[in-house]
Amino acid sequence: MASHAWIEFSKAENAVETDAFLRPTVVVAFLVRNKAHTLPWFLGHLEMLAYPKDRISLWIRSDHNIDNSTAILKEWIAAVKPLYHSVDIQIDEKQMGYTDESSPFDWTEKRFSNVITLRQKAIEYSKQKWADYLFMIDADVIIENRHTLQLLQQQQKLAVGPMLNASVEGYYSNFWGAMNEKGYYERSSDYIAIVDRRKMGCFSVPMVHSAVLFDMRRAQSKHLSYSSVPDGYEGPKDDIIILAHNIKVSGETMHVLNNEYFGKVMIPLDTKYSLQDDWDQFDHVRLEANVFGPPLPASPHISFIPMKPKEKLGFDQIYMINLERRSERRERMMNAFDILGIDAVLKPAVDGKKITPAFIKQLGIQQLPGYADPYSGRSMTMGEIGCFLSHYYIWEEVVQKNYSRVLLFEDDIRFEPYFLNKLKFLMYDLDRLLPTWDLVYLGRKRLRKGEENLVEGSERLAWPHYSYWTLSYAISNTGAQKLLNQKPLTKLVPVDEYLPIMFDRHPELKQFDDLLQGETIDLDKLRKICFNGCPFESGHRAVCWKLLLNYLPLKTREWETELAKQRLLYRNFIQELIIIPGKKTRSNKSSNGTLEDHPLNPNPDSEWQEDFKDNEMLVQIDKDCRRLCPDLFFFQRATDFPCDELVNASSYVETLRKRVEHTALKSETVAKNRLGITFNKSNTRRKSEEYSTLRDGEEAHWEVVERILFIYAKLNPGLAYVQGMNEILGPIYYTFATDPDDSWRVHAEEDSFFCFTNLMAEIRDNFIKTLDDSQCGIGHTMSLLMEMLKSHDASLWHRLQELELQPQFYAFRWLTLMLSQEFPLPDVLRIWDSLFSDPNRFEFLIYICLAMLILLREEIHRNDFPTVMKLVQNFQHSSIDIQVVLAKATELSFRR
Repeated sequence: MASHAWIEFSKAENAVETDAFLRPTVVVAFLVRNKAHTLPWFLGHLEMLAYPKDRISLWIRSDHNIDNSTAILKEWIAAVKPLYHSVDIQIDEKQMGYTDESSPFDWTEKRFSNVITLRQKAIEYSKQKWADYLFMIDADVIIENRHTLQLLQQQQKLAVGPMLNASVEGYYSNFWGAMNEKGYYERSSDYIAIVDRRKMGCFSVPMVHSAVLFDMRRAQSKHLSYSSVPDGYEGPKDDIIILAHNIKVSGETMHVLNNEYFGKVMIPLDTKYSLQDDWDQFDHVRLEANVFGPPLPASPHISFIPMKPKEKLGFDQIYMINLERRSERRERMMNAFDILGIDAVLKPAVDGKKITPAFIKQLGIQQLPGYADPYSGRSMTMGEIGCFLSHYYIWEEVVQKNYSRVLLFEDDIRFEPYFLNKLKFLMYDLDRLLPTWDLVYLGRKRLRKGEENLVEGSERLAWPHYSYWTLSYAISNTGAQKLLNQKPLTKLVPVDEYLPIMFDRHPELKQFDDLLQGETIDLDKLRKICFNGCPFESGHRAVCWKLLLNYLPLKTREWETELAKQRLLYRNFIQELIIIPGKKTRSNKSSNGTLEDHPLNPNPDSEWQEDFKDNEMLVQIDKDCRRLCPDLFFFQRATDFPCDELVNASSYVETLRKRVEHTALKSETVAKNRLGITFNKSNTRRKSEEYSTLRDGEEAHWEVVERILFIYAKLNPGLAYVQGMNEILGPIYYTFATDPDDSWRVHAEEDSFFCFTNLMAEIRDNFIKTLDDSQCGIGHTMSLLMEMLKSHDASLWHRLQELELQPQFYAFRWLTLMLSQEFPLPDVLRIWDSLFSDPNRFEFLIYICLAMLILLREEIHRNDFPTVMKLVQNFQHSSIDIQVVLAKATELSFRR
């Protein structure tokens, strides 16, 4: 963001030049109509241009105003007129609005005619003044780059404009990438890259508007015209389109410069909007500038600065929490409240740096036993305790003062465009649909977007799922009472963990409850509702997956018997495959005392040979399980239900983890990976100290995953263990091990084993290299994906062929691991809801992969091989929401 420091110019300073020549003369021309809400800042930035004012002439016209634009212009001109070379201003105060318009944003025939006439007069004026340049600019453009005029002049173009960013989100700008035959807008293939400044330079374009510099010294400038319609023109009566066609007919073209940030352009509004809406839009420009730097400065020569009256917005109180030592945040937020007209009170935050053990004891604060941050694994910090207390004291005040509802802001928020309007309609929906509401988030970090559902009857309200951050929320008196009644200081967790814990279940769960509590599960109905996402609450996802993976019978009365049988079978596997072979002492002598078996025994039936093979496999499993979901601390934490026979301190067997740590395999094995690349694979173990260790009697979740994979490999010697199986088992185990129902969670290991086994029975061919090129192998599936891509998007398929980007480089992992490494774990769980629900087992997986490629088509088309390779191998960095991917995949599947 450009600096907003003020530069004052005097007549003497204007005359000083950095070289032997005076700067070219410039006429700055602008029309003003109903821009009282932007003029102080527009004119202020015009003053800030680092260009000698005595080389600038101002040409200003204003008419048909219904606001205070006229008074602002008069006051400003009176103050700055002596600084500029000349000022030509005409203000028509007689006409207020056009007789044929329905709103201030209605571009009627009369309005177009007037604007065309005035803009043409500006061109004629610049010719009469023998000006070197004409800078035509709209009165709501904010030019923040002080060197804009010099930078545009350096391009030596007939017509060039600075690329301006949209006042609100989106890709609107002040240029057109393409134009159709009738003169209307079209988007070019490089438009977004130019707006994003991924491509930088001075680009030839058919149209630039809102801020354009014309070089009046060039011979072709005689063709510049807003009013003369070129021969054969069939386009609309529109000033900027007529000008663009005249330039085109002259053999020239317009240009846009984007090598630096220049400023903001307002998005044009249509007839349904009011001046208040335009004011709200410009407020967002000011708010965003406030985020990245100091506030946008208004001209010091204007005394009338439009301000919105301060309001409580229908709340009894509005709070802003701020640490006393964070003065810059406080100033930014108070300035934002001034812009929006929000009457907020400052609530000093509890500073974690000032919290003492005596203070904690005095309040009776006790951290929830066993709490650890889900990502870092640490206990609560003093800062988190201070943050919780800051919110807690507000809840207390709400109850003590009997406030009906309050609004709370933290001091590090950014406001969305049209925030006040959105809040107004949101609260209307809330009171209409949920009159007994407790709390509504206005700002948070959504961690499970795909599992949130709209409140019936509203397009603005959703039932929240697990969320982080408490940036802003509204809370009712009853909501505050509920939060206080739980006595949270005696079992403290961070406030952004506490609020999700307190959520009520939303009505969508009833559909699952009704289905899962019946005597017989209707599998078709289950697949249908699970395809759109299984809720996590009350263990619904865990139960649904067990049904969809054919582990639980469809008759619910058979569950208890079947589960008991399967779980006992798994405990026997542990005994037979881990505990008995893992005894610390083993008799290796025959009855007559001679040594029958020993480590060097070459007999293939030797127990030592089997141990060596098991250990080699176990080392790989151990390595893969330790790094499972490295961004999620869950797998490094201790399980609440360890295998007592293995972790008991008096046990006579080794856990698999200790067995690996005691393994000393020094050899190197020459191997080939699935792509046929030969490499040396060292079996030497890293020291156990490199990994976090748990106390005796504890067992990490990754150790449970390791044990499941080892048992599976022993029971399936033909396949054994292949790298990547850990990525298939991980999400299943995580879902079962986080089941809120203890009676299910205690058996997460056994249930995960059988569900994983059933799933592997369906996808095991993907892990068998010899089947890669067969009809059932992964090679065939990749070929099918490419055929589908060619059918749905031939140009994208050709682009991949042109880049020689083979599906083995990315789709192999996508398909084999069921996208478990392409998305964060919460998104993977949502994807698998749909995959497990697919009656044509995993056909939908191919459509998801197809959707991923199509959603990346613009990036693939405009980038080179290394960039595209990085893109497809790191899809989760693309910022494409998983719901968008799934919606696209569903659409594609319907078109098959």
